[in-house]
Amino acid sequence: MSALSKKISKTFSFIGQCFTFLLVPYSGVFADTMTVGSNSGSDSLSFNGNTATVSVPDVNAQYRSYTLSTTENLRDNIPATNSLTINEGNSDIIIRSGDLLFDALFSLALHENDENSVSEISDNAYNEGNPIQAPPGGYFETGRKWTYVWTRDTAYAVDLGLALIDPIRSRNSLAFKLSDRRDVSGAPEIIQDTGTGGSWPLSTDRVIWAIGAREVLRQLTGSARIHFRDTAYTAMVNTIASDRLVVFDPNDGLYTGEQSFLDWREQSYASWTAKDTVHIGMSKSLSTNVAHFIILELAADLASEKELTHEATQYQAWANNLKTAINANFWLADKGLYAGLIGSPLDSSAIEKYDLLGLSLAIISGVADQAKAEQIMANYPHSEVGPPVIWPQQPFTPIYHNRGIWPFVTAYSLRAAKVAHNDSVITHNVMSLINGSAINLSNMENFEFISLGNYVEDGEYSGPVINSQRQLWSVAAYISMTLDIIFGMETDESGIRFLPFITKDLRTNLFSNSSRLALSNLNYKGKTISVLINLPDTDGLTDGYYDIQSIQLNGSTISTDFVSESALQSSNVFEITLTQGPTRSKPMTIVKDTGDWREFFAPREPSITSVIASSGLLTVNFTANGETSVVFNIYRNGTKVASGINTTSWTDPNSSNYHNEVYLYSVEAEFTRSGHVSHHSRAQGFWPANTVESITFGDARLVSLDRASSELNHGRWHFNNWGKPHEVLEVQNFNPIRSGNYSLQVIYANAMGPVNTGVTASVKRIEIFNSENVKIHEDVVYMPHLPDWQTWSESSLINEVFLNDSEIYQIRISDYRNMSYFEHNRLYNLAPGQSETPINNRANIEGIKLLFLNNIPNTNGF
Repeated sequence: MSALSKKISKTFSFIGQCFTFLLVPYSGVFADTMTVGSNSGSDSLSFNGNTATVSVPDVNAQYRSYTLSTTENLRDNIPATNSLTINEGNSDIIIRSGDLLFDALFSLALHENDENSVSEISDNAYNEGNPIQAPPGGYFETGRKWTYVWTRDTAYAVDLGLALIDPIRSRNSLAFKLSDRRDVSGAPEIIQDTGTGGSWPLSTDRVIWAIGAREVLRQLTGSARIHFRDTAYTAMVNTIASDRLVVFDPNDGLYTGEQSFLDWREQSYASWTAKDTVHIGMSKSLSTNVAHFIILELAADLASEKELTHEATQYQAWANNLKTAINANFWLADKGLYAGLIGSPLDSSAIEKYDLLGLSLAIISGVADQAKAEQIMANYPHSEVGPPVIWPQQPFTPIYHNRGIWPFVTAYSLRAAKVAHNDSVITHNVMSLINGSAINLSNMENFEFISLGNYVEDGEYSGPVINSQRQLWSVAAYISMTLDIIFGMETDESGIRFLPFITKDLRTNLFSNSSRLALSNLNYKGKTISVLINLPDTDGLTDGYYDIQSIQLNGSTISTDFVSESALQSSNVFEITLTQGPTRSKPMTIVKDTGDWREFFAPREPSITSVIASSGLLTVNFTANGETSVVFNIYRNGTKVASGINTTSWTDPNSSNYHNEVYLYSVEAEFTRSGHVSHHSRAQGFWPANTVESITFGDARLVSLDRASSELNHGRWHFNNWGKPHEVLEVQNFNPIRSGNYSLQVIYANAMGPVNTGVTASVKRIEIFNSENVKIHEDVVYMPHLPDWQTWSESSLINEVFLNDSEIYQIRISDYRNMSYFEHNRLYNLAPGQSETPINNRANIEGIKLLFLNNIPNTNGF
């Protein structure tokens, strides 16, 4: 029995006398030879104890009416009747597959897309919750529970299919996330939405905006395209320039910042980062680095189109270098996967945590070559009901990203599987999308990864903790699965083509009732397209997939190349005939529920309790954090130096030079049976004498050039509410005790907003001048939100700089900008004092800390 037929059972029935079932009613050119009963019909799917049913009063109608029902306990009891009716319309893309439920679910996705198409948006954090009107053509809201336009959600949804469905609304929604600054006109950038620690530059995946923008540019024509191209290009190059200064690490060629989409700290990061988010900001993630690659490539392409040769060459070179850096730093050859994360500068090793979105984007964007693509698709673990978005799962953490299947990520995995020609993953994940949509009567935000349930009771870890119907990118995911995989639609700057990827399993178990699949009324740049796929006879086998035998466009044979808009007529028919292809399925990894939770979960990370010098060496002491059946791996200065340790104390045999060198340690736990590893402990170092110097309030060298307000409060003397645009602090006459490489942090408190959201991470410029007043280094630090004003912490670290013990330096701290500087956030109403002082980039500042890091390799990211 195939993997598909093990997961579902389907019934398909018609009532009455025979008739000919028209797959596509337009002009009657696609008439299937299957004979069935009279016009009414029904179809059902049973999955994990629930049944979804569709009934159609007239399957031969030009525009069908589908009534869908389910036995599932629906999230929020919506719809209360456990049923809904969807009516096809004359502007809809129509699918006829011989499977009524498949056709109905595509119609449901279009219907939910219409529901998400709005003339106004709102969010409690903006405009006091009052509506914001959309321009002509409207906006997409993000879902039933998410009624605003968010950067990453919109970009991914537009890329997955909404640019084709509604290019003007897609353009408007993306343009809403571009903003001029309030202090300087004509310098728009892409907005990073509210988020971890006060948003950018801890979160830096705003650049994924480009993935949606590229697809919109492929759909627009004429002056509308030129205007959006120029608008997009200006905002992108400003964003690239700012990110290049603030979050690019020249030592390893990567960008720092939180994972794209995985933005709920403890859901996918070490538990100790939940309230200490600066380490999330300083870490590097696969998905966000691929997003930076995507924006650089688009910038290069648009610069070339605009005949800006120098800029095109520069952006393409940066993209090429980033691609090399991603492969050099994230690829784990022994796992056949990219690591999802690289730690912060104090522990810069790749962490064996895997992110399906990042992996899929790496394949689709071309960062991964074909060999890597095939390994990734074979090796990434799936549950029996679909692909979890992270692997392994986080212990003692509620269900959301953790233990979650997200349809939009599933859709990207399908695109990646098509590149890798992995029929097993295609079948598995197509059915995951079908099952989730059918059983829930909606394209839900997410599901629990073992059951595909919309909610699973698990005490304090129950969830998904939030789950919205008609989530925008989930709607787009179902559209993408149907159009991009089953019908094989692809677009680029030159045109459109259709290269279906139909597996034998899908043919045998899903599309067995028809010899043809048909699509009609697809609008591409004002041209109408219909697609007919002729399927080989089913032989009952389920391994492998079909190759393309021939393609005809309007009766003439064509190649598999893209077809330009100019080569299309006003109405077009692509007819694709498939033939037998490979008869052996590509491998994939499915982890079954054997009752041992360790097969799915990682252990909790250890905690280092001390690093002490004894008998001429350093000993690392740590706790197991309650874990059993584990061993421990030790990292020093970003490199694994010991494995399989079965005690909670380890002496470093190569640490005898601790009087002169800095040693930074972290520990991970590893389950002895599954091999899953924890996140790393917080790094702890042993610092030789005279390697750390703090210059704090009261030190004569620390000077406010603007006589900033100061006070003794929250346990310390400090510069109070410091950081208005004109304010400057200086450390004057600084003479390092020893020559070497240094980094620097600002000692601060910032409770301008919650740890988990906001736009007011404080972002400041650091400049270092020598005794001749020559600037030798410039960098930017950021100070994320902390739990309260009584909590003091250290900012991000600057990239390392060499300081000479015979030189006198001046260190200047001045203003940069955060997301509150942008017009888009003028209406943001959750930052203290935002209404009185529109730009909020302030914090309480106690001083600075300089760290000697002479023996830490440059590749550690300082």
